[in-house]
This record gives sequence, C-alpha cells and structure tokens, in this order.
Amino acid sequence: PAPERRDRAPEAERGAGDRDTAELAAVEAIASGRSVVVDTPPGSQAVETLASIVADAAASGKSVLYVPGRASAARALVDEMGRLGLGDLLLDFSDLEGVAYRLRTGMRLRAGETDETDVLELRSNLVRARGELAEYIASLHEVDPRWDESVFTLLERLAVLTARQNAPKSRVRLDSSALEDLEANREQVRALFEEAADLGAFVPAEDSPWKGAAIHSTSDGDAALARAKRLATELLPAVMSQSKRVAEETGLTPAETLGDWAEQIGMLDGISYSLDIFLPQIFERSAQDMVIATASKEWRELNGEEMRGSERRRLTKQAKDLMRPGATSADLHSDLKTVQRQREVWRRHCTEGGWPKLPDGMSQIRHYAAETDRELESLESVLPGARLASMPLGELLERVRALAEDETTMARLPRANELIAEFRARGYGGVLDDFTQRSVTRSDVEAELELVHASSVFEQLVGRSPILARTTPAGLSELAAEVRRLDEAHTRTLVVPVNRAVVRTMRETISAHREDTLSLDAQLERYSTGILRDVIAAHPRLVQVARPVWVIPSMIAAEFVPPMPWADLVIMDELDSARLAPTVSMLMRGRQIVAMGNVRRARTEDAGAAITEFAKTLPVCELPTLRAQYDELAAQTLREQGYEDVLEMVPSARHGRRPRLIVVNGRGVPNPQSGMIEGTQAEVDAVVDAVVDHALTRPEQSLAVVSVSTANASKIRGAVKRLAADSPQLGAFLGEGSREPFTVLDLTQAAGLRRDSVILTVGLGKTVHGRVLHTFGPLATPGGLTGLVDAVEAAREELTIVTALGPGEIGANRLSTPGPRLLERIIDRAAGREVALDPDASGRDVGPLLGDLAARVRSAGWEAAMDFGFDGGVRIPIVAGHPSLPGTWRVAVLADDDAYVSEPSLRRRDRYWIERLERRGWKVVRTFSTSLFIDPVGQAEKVIAALEAARQAESETPVQVPMLGSEDWTMSSQTDRPADAAVPAAFPGAAASGDTAASSFPAAPAASGEASRTVPDGAVGSADRPGPADAAAVARGSGPARGSGQTDTSGPTNGSGPVDGAGSAGAVPADGSTPPGSSSPSSMRGDRAEATASAAKASGPGRRPAAPEDGAPQPGEGQPGEGGGSPNPAEAGSSGSSKEPAEGPGTEPAEGPGTDSAEGPAQASGPGEDPERDGGVPRPRGPRPNVQAGLPLAAYTDGQLDDVVAWIASDGVVRGKDEFVKAIREELAIRRRGVQIDAILRNVISRSGLAVEGSPGDAGKGKGLRP
Repeated sequence: PAPERRDRAPEAERGAGDRDTAELAAVEAIASGRSVVVDTPPGSQAVETLASIVADAAASGKSVLYVPGRASAARALVDEMGRLGLGDLLLDFSDLEGVAYRLRTGMRLRAGETDETDVLELRSNLVRARGELAEYIASLHEVDPRWDESVFTLLERLAVLTARQNAPKSRVRLDSSALEDLEANREQVRALFEEAADLGAFVPAEDSPWKGAAIHSTSDGDAALARAKRLATELLPAVMSQSKRVAEETGLTPAETLGDWAEQIGMLDGISYSLDIFLPQIFERSAQDMVIATASKEWRELNGEEMRGSERRRLTKQAKDLMRPGATSADLHSDLKTVQRQREVWRRHCTEGGWPKLPDGMSQIRHYAAETDRELESLESVLPGARLASMPLGELLERVRALAEDETTMARLPRANELIAEFRARGYGGVLDDFTQRSVTRSDVEAELELVHASSVFEQLVGRSPILARTTPAGLSELAAEVRRLDEAHTRTLVVPVNRAVVRTMRETISAHREDTLSLDAQLERYSTGILRDVIAAHPRLVQVARPVWVIPSMIAAEFVPPMPWADLVIMDELDSARLAPTVSMLMRGRQIVAMGNVRRARTEDAGAAITEFAKTLPVCELPTLRAQYDELAAQTLREQGYEDVLEMVPSARHGRRPRLIVVNGRGVPNPQSGMIEGTQAEVDAVVDAVVDHALTRPEQSLAVVSVSTANASKIRGAVKRLAADSPQLGAFLGEGSREPFTVLDLTQAAGLRRDSVILTVGLGKTVHGRVLHTFGPLATPGGLTGLVDAVEAAREELTIVTALGPGEIGANRLSTPGPRLLERIIDRAAGREVALDPDASGRDVGPLLGDLAARVRSAGWEAAMDFGFDGGVRIPIVAGHPSLPGTWRVAVLADDDAYVSEPSLRRRDRYWIERLERRGWKVVRTFSTSLFIDPVGQAEKVIAALEAARQAESETPVQVPMLGSEDWTMSSQTDRPADAAVPAAFPGAAASGDTAASSFPAAPAASGEASRTVPDGAVGSADRPGPADAAAVARGSGPARGSGQTDTSGPTNGSGPVDGAGSAGAVPADGSTPPGSSSPSSMRGDRAEATASAAKASGPGRRPAAPEDGAPQPGEGQPGEGGGSPNPAEAGSSGSSKEPAEGPGTEPAEGPGTDSAEGPAQASGPGEDPERDGGVPRPRGPRPNVQAGLPLAAYTDGQLDDVVAWIASDGVVRGKDEFVKAIREELAIRRRGVQIDAILRNVISRSGLAVEGSPGDAGKGKGLRP
C-alpha cells in the first residue's frame, strides 16, 4: 500500500528525531518485519532516518547489526545517535578494545526518572492545535457541493470584485430560498435585473407623474392613460367652468377642490329638495328651534333639549306655515334638519348671505361631477398615496395633464412594475431596494449580483463553520506558530520512551537470566576482548539487550557474529557501490534485512550493484529530499544526473552574495610522468584563501576540499597544515574534534562525504602558453565521473569551484569521456552559461489576494515579485526586498495556495517548507487567504516589518573590508563601490604563510604579465559579497602578489598569448609554482614562514612585526628603485595620486613616527602626538584593550574597535576624524589603503562621538574632548 502521507498521532509516532512522513513510512515498514530497500537519493536525510530506524527497532526489543559501507558512515550514525541522546543504545566496534566494557556498562543502565505529565500535555496540545489548524484549512478550502464553492474561492471572487475601479457595493445578503433560486437561475435573474435597469426601475422617477404607479399590464396602463387624458381634456375643464358659473349665479364662493365642489352640489341638491317642500323664507333664519319643536320626546332627552309644550306648538305651526301650498312632509322634523344643514353649508360657501338660489342645469352639473369623481377614483387607485380629490382644481388639472402627456413612462411602466413584483415574490426585495436606493445601472448589474451571490454563499458557509467564524487573522497566525512550536518540541520528546523501552527490555532479560548475566559479566571483566566471540555465541540475547544496536564492519562481523540468523535486523548501507556476493554473508546473519543505498545511481552507473538486485525483489522505500540544502549549482548538476524527479531547486535569498566560481591563472609545464599540470601555486593559494575565509566568516559550518587532482590535494593539505600551525583560531577550525572535521580529499575519496560547504578544486593548470591539455587522469575514468558526482553531492548548502580552467576552455566537444564533459558543464553553469541558476518571477498570476498584498508592499517603497523560483522547482508565491540589499530579495511570503492545501502533512507544509526557505536565507512570512481578505493592511505590515528586520540585520552585520590589490581598484578606474571586494582572513599565523588572495581580487600584471579574465556571476569579487582574503598579505599589510592569477577584466578572454610570468627566464617549473624572483605567493611561504611568525609574536600587541634581522627586502616585496615591481596603486590612497612602497615584514611602515612616507620626511602623525601643536601634554592613557594588532579590519568586532577608539581618546587630545583614523591605523597596524577601509574607520569614529567636527589637522585646537 502507498505510504501514509498524513502526520502520525503523537503517541503513535515511531523512532526518534524529527522525521518526515515519508521517512516515518520507511520506519514503519521496517517495524512491520518486512525486509525492504531504502532508497537514499542525494539530499535525503539518510543518516537521520537510519538513526530513527535503529532506535525504533531497539525500542521494540529487537537486536540490530548495522554494517556500514565506510568508516565515515559508521561515524555519522554514531554522531547522530549521540546528538539525539541515544548513544547508550550503540556498541561501536571501531573501538574493539572498548566493546567488552560497553557491554558490561550496558547491563547496568537505568532509565532516568521522568515526569510524563509535561509530555502528555504537550502531545494533547499538539493534537488540539493540529486539529484546529487542519479543520480551519479544510473549512476554508472544502468545496460545498450545494454551492460548488469554497470559502477560499469566494474570497478570491470577492477580492476581484472589490478591487475593481467601480467596485460593486451591495451589502444585501439573500436567504437560503432566494440564494438557491439565484444559484439555479443566475443568468435568467441577471437578464431580468438588466431589463429592469433598462426600463428605469432602479432610477428615482422624481420628474415622472406616474412615479410609483401600480400598473402591471399594458391594458391597465392604457386605461389609466385614457382616464388621465379624459380628465385633462374633458371632465375637469367642464367641472371648473360649471363651478365658476354656479358661483356667479348663486353668489357662492367658487369651489377650490373637487371636494368643495361635491359639497356645493350636495348642498344645491338638498336646497332643491327643501324648496320643493318649503318656501324660500325658511332659510331666512335658523331652523334649529323648529327642529327641536318638531322632535320627539326621546330625541329632546337624548340631545338635552327642553322646550315647553306651548312653545313647541307655536314653532310647529310656524314651520307648517312655511310649507308650500299643497306640499306635504312625511317627516317634518327630518326635513327641517335638512334645511338647517343646508343653511349652514350655504352660509359657509356664500359670504354675502341671503336666500339660497339654485343655478340652471343641475342635472348636467351632477353628471359631470359624477363622471369626474369616478375617473379620478380609478386613477387614484393606481397612484398609491395620491390624494387627487383634495388638490386645488388648478393643480389637479396640471397633474392630470402631466399624466396624460407622459406616454413614455407609461410605455415601460407596466413591464417594470411586473418585474419589480416578480423580484419581490422571488425574495429579491432587498436587492431591489438596494439597487433603487443607489440607482444601479445596467452596466453594474452583473457585478452587483455577483457580489450579492458571493457574499450570501460566503455567509452561508461561514455560518456552518464555527472555527472560521471565531478565528481572527491574529489568532490564525498564532495557531500556525503554535503548531510549529509544539511539533518541534514533540519530536524532541521521542527519545525518552526509546531509552526507557530499551532499558526495560534489558532489565527484564537480565532478571530472567540472572546467573547467565553474572557469568557473562565476570567473563567480560576477566578476558575482555579475548572472550567476545565465545560470549556472543553463548549469550546472544544478553549481549544484544545490553547494547541493542551494533555498529560493526563486515570484516569484524564475520569474525565475531555467528554465521546464522543471529540478529533480528541487519542493515547494510551504501550498497549502490557494492556487489551482491560480498553482502550475502552479512545479510544471512539477520532474520530481517534492510538494504540502503542510492538506487538511481546504481541503476545508472552499475546495474550489477547489490542495491539494484535487492530493489528487484524487495519493496523500495524512497526517502524524500525536501530538506535538501544544495545550492543552485549543485542542485542543477545533480538533477541532470538523473535526480530531476526527486530533487527540487530551491531559490536562495543569499543569491549573489557568495561566489560560485573562482578562476585563477594557473600555468605550468606538464609533469613528465603524468602528463598533467597539477597543483599550480595560484590554485593552491586560492583554495587556501577560500578555506581561511570560510573559517573566519562561517566557522559554524563544516567544510571539505575535494580535488580532481591527487597532487593538488596533497599540496593543499600541506599548505593548510602549515598555515594552521601558526594560527590557533585556524587550527581550532581545522581540528578533528568537531562532528564533521575539515578534510582535503581527492575524487576517489569523496564517496559518502557530507559537509555544509565543499570547495571543488580542479587542480589542473594550463601550459605557459595558455593551452589546455586533454589529460585528466582519474577524472577520465568511470570512477572519476562517480567521484565528481560525489563531490557535488557532498555539499549540503554551498559548492564553490576553484579552477584554472575557465568556462568553455576544456573543450568537452572534443572529448568522449563523461568525467571531463561533466566538469566543463559544472564550470560553465557556475559562470552562468547554458543553464540559468538564478531564480526568477514567472509572471504567473498568484491570485487577487496575493496580488493585492504585493501591490501594497510596492506602494510602501519596497520591491515585490510573484511566483518566484525555478521552473520545475520550488516557487515562492511572493518575495519582497529592496534594490539596496545585495541580491534584492529577503522576505518570502507563503500562503494557503493549492500546493499547501494538497499537502496532508502539517509538519511538511507548516514547518519543513518554512525551515527550508529559512535555511536558504529567507525571512518567511506565513499568511492565509482569510487574513489577506479581512486584514490586508495588517498582512502588508507584517511583510514590511520583516523587510525592515532583514535590512537592520544586514546593517548590523560586521563589515567585511575589501583588500585592494591592483590598479583596477584605484579611484581613477573604479566607482566609490568597487566591483570586486575581498574578505580578509584574520589569523595570527597568516603572516607566516604568505598566502595570497588569488581568489579574491584582480592581480597586477606588472610582474607576471599573465592574461586573465572575469567570470560572469561567479567571480568572487562581486560587489554583493566579497570573496576570500589573502591571509598572509593581510598580516603583512601588502597587496596581492603579482602573478597570483586572480581574474581581471583587462586581459583576453581565451587565456592565450605570450606569458612572461616567470620573469626574464620565461619558464615555469613543472609543479606550476612561480620561479624565484617573481612576486608569487610562494615566495612568502617556506623558509620565511617561521621567521615572520616569530617576528609577529615578538612585536607585541599594537605593533607591527619587526623586519628580519638582516633587514633585507624579501622576494616579492618590491622596494623603490628595485626590480621587484612597482608598488600596488591601490595602496597609494583613495586619490591614486601618491604611491608608497609595498610593505611587508621586511619593511618599515610607510607612515608613523620615525618613518618617511611617500609624501615626504617623517612627521607627527596627527593631533595629540605633537604637544606643542595641540597646546598641551597628553594625559597617560589607561590600560590598552586586549585587541591584537596586525589583523585585517574584518577580524575586529564593533566592540573591539569602539574600545580602541575610547582608549585613544583617553589621553585628552583633541582629534578630528582623520586624526582618529590615523591613530587607529597605527595602533592596529592597518596598512591597507582604500576608500572603503577609510569609510569604515570614519564610521567607527562617528559612532563614538569623540571626534571634533572640522577639517583634518585643525579641528578644535586647544579645546577639550566633546562631552
């Protein structure tokens, strides 16, 4: 079955150490009892996984025989087990004399007392944190089948929508039924809303009289429009005319509204009825008394009226007298009440008083009034809120005329109202109101509906996920950081149960075999190694539980381990370089076997290798390479050797700051025996300087030198040894006490080598005429190709090439052997030819959220690139940096992209991926899509804060001082910042070695005349990162020796042409060294080393080493007027106008008391050293800081320089910056000249605040120190 890709539960995780899920799969497969092949491609954690395998086996009570392929492999496992804290499990047969003692002490081990409370709590917290983060990411990216959307895709959609120039702004959220309708009919709904927008449904109709009209069909619209036209043209004009005539005829006040007109008509109708019964005189006075008189007793009591009977009779008679002759009244009381009401209305409408009069044509008046009321009532029914009857007649006429004339609105109003009604019925009322309020146009409808849909689905999904709803961006960042912290802490706890299980198994076994245990212990104590074979055969289980993991070479195993299935597990490694037959005798000693090796390599180079045969029959567990740390050059080289599918190229933030290729000008004559030019002095010097530079700048990283030439390796080994003899600091780095000590090997010895950095030196030079000989010795053999791949594979982080054979010079197209062809490809790639080793931005869209983040970073003044990395390799979603930083990029932004979501292991995606980039120099910012959407400003601020921290960290990095070494460095031909810079070494013994910086700065061609060239993108003197320094030249304060072979931009690129580097002799010794009389580094080595070192020690702190007793100038030092060559122009100062003699242990300083400088006789060095000029006697200084003189400037820390400045200032003498610089130079014997060195020293003075402002030489005369 396929290996489990998910993280294991903490309590179920096997083995020990920090293992990846694929590595745990191998451990679990072996724990199941199956024999397997473990494929260990380059970059895999082979040793670490092996340690986990044996730890798990030991914890399970199994015995293990580990048969290493090399002694270095055995040492690597021993060191790894010791690092894990599992050293007590091992029995290392490399120390055969100590085996018996180790077995005896193994039977006495006791498990330490441990409190598991903290471990259990840690595991519980890890399970919780993993679960929460996994649930959050799953909820964020899981596609909901109902909506076919995830929260992540919705955030991306929302980000796109809201980032538009005219972004939609709707805040409406639909309920489930409306949202389902929109989901199912999105195109139809969009079309309906667009149609409504075209009909003006969302535009406020302030200027339309039909605004809000409830007309939902064309017929209703036609009828309403017809009524409006009839009212406007026929009815209302007639009504208004009749009202005017009636007023003129009756004296009534003209009616203002239709309501008034209706009241007047009603009054006139009532008067007409009353006059049919009564005489007109009935209206002369109030009829109220007659109403009371004719009322019934009940009515009077109900209304509170009292009247005597005689009065009632009189008034009743009076009322009857006012009746028309012949008229009758069925109810006199009611008719009188009508008269009274009509009289009151009349008086209200007729201010002149008098008897009521009836106009002519009452029937026609009533007809038009009724028609008007009916039509107006119908019109009001479709105009909600309209009170037409109460409007003044003039305004009413204008209104209905406007209605009649607005046919355009009426043409679209029915369909618009029909759509509006449909929208509300389908649940889109909120959308309709929002669109109407904001007057949404047709062009905006689609985006607005998209926003409504996305927001509504988002709300639905988030509402069903409590963790999404409650987790803030800050909380999410804390959760991810907690997972990383807890997971890392958990891996450190795995060794405790392993140790406890091993001790428990041992104690149970020896308790069950007490007598045998005592006998075994006694025999081992008495006979030691001599009894081993017998006790191993006699007491197998006891010796196995005492130390369950035996590291035993095959030859020793054959002697001590019985030829039978004696151990539970036998592990053999590096079987890609072994044949099958020799392994059988070892593997038969185990009941289960594990074969480890590089399967791909074996299949490519040796089909008959043991690992190939085992892989045909046994299951193969391939170890991952995601934690490989190869630089671009090594990774690309290995990918082309068959590892493209397993080894990814990872972009580095350190790009451009370290050299990949150092080309020296190493020439000589062929060796008569080998036919090769091996170990030229220029290349040896360059390698030594690179070693010194590494020891100075990166002592915490392990280093190895691998040479193609065996003779070259021998020379380098001797040169480094001589240099280390006089430098305790270098000696400590090169010592063998470290886990991975420094070593110098040739190609045949590189198998299994692993170091943080590897210097691959070719060691083959060119003829004196610049020709390349096609004689490559071991490199041309099949083993040479394997060794070259081993050398490249050995470098975990950095591979540096040192060679005299430049890009394109080998001429591989004329060669058939693969070794030299591969070497040329490596050199070419290191120089940036053929294959680009620089990561780049692909331009692929990384999504709107990350795109917005990049834009915000850029708007803050930084640079940002998207999808940065390598094709077929690792690509970072966003990188950020600034052009002022070497290499530009510093911060990598990781997000929950597709790669992150598809990776089921939180350990990989949330820790290993981050650590992988951090090891490549990146500051990593982890963000998530929800954080980018909710808090885009905060996420941008996190990136900018990381950038500020990166810039601050680089500004605090100790300055690496360039060492100038040719006329190419003078101010006349260089800018203020040189194109190349060197990192000086800082070892006391450097003065004795005489090493020159062949690899760090251009050589002056005065002595050698050798042509040289510049290697693009690989030259060590890049402005971004200086190269290694000339340790000897630093100590003696001189420039680089002529003829050292460092690249230069002035010479021909093909390396051909006459060579006069040998001086007048014109010949070069067979070993490639420079003949006597030339200014070669070799002239400073050998016999002078001891004398110079002694002189350096005798000079004491703060003083320059004294010259040899005879005072004679030494070869290569170049005295004025002698044939040693002109002084290095770079040492003449920043202006380049004055020159000084080259300085060294055999010369006096060019400046200082008692010496003549290049500018004139000896004089005082500066203020404070001439009491008369400064107007006082300097105070005695206190104890001098313990800072050694004679080292390069880069060797001093900021604190040391500050201490020296304060000590110089303690004499009370007033000094300007230049005087302080001169004083520091003298106290620390800094003889190098250059604008960068001066700038650094002046910066130290400025930081101290002790210098007096002013020009050098006259600053603050007679004044005291600045407070």
